[in-house]
Amino acid sequence: MRVARFADCGDDVSVLDVPPHESPEATLAAAQTLLAHSGAARTLVLADVFGATPSNVAHRLVEGTPARLLVGVNLPMLLRAICYRHEPLEQQTARALAGGSKACCKSVVVGHLKTRIPGKNMVKTEITISNKLGLHARASAKLTKLAGSFRAMCS
Repeated sequence: MRVARFADCGDDVSVLDVPPHESPEATLAAAQTLLAHSGAARTLVLADVFGATPSNVAHRLVEGTPARLLVGVNLPMLLRAICYRHEPLEQQTARALAGGSKACCKSVVVGHLKTRIPGKNMVKTEITISNKLGLHARASAKLTKLAGSFRAMCS
């Protein structure tokens, strides 16, 4: 079991490495010791994969405490958690979660171009046709042709 501290962050950031052969009980004991030694009144715990041993141990660690847990950590989530560590815990947690989820996107290869499809971050434009009769066939065809010339998802 390795514990690391980051010099640039003082005592604000600690890391607990969980070796694959370590029992969940030993990992929980080490995490509880680390949490007790940090002396932090507020703690944001990050774990990698939901359902894996570190995540399960982290759930047990924060149970019944004011600590918060985010699982499925990625680099943007970690960076936000560190950058906003001086904010109130609820706000820090929300910022870390938003940073992590906004960074998730699906990449697809279209021809020779790599295109990002970022889900919630996608620019969305809604067009309202105010004509009670809707669009005429020619105008509808022109709009469809124009929209089709862009890399976009239309629904």
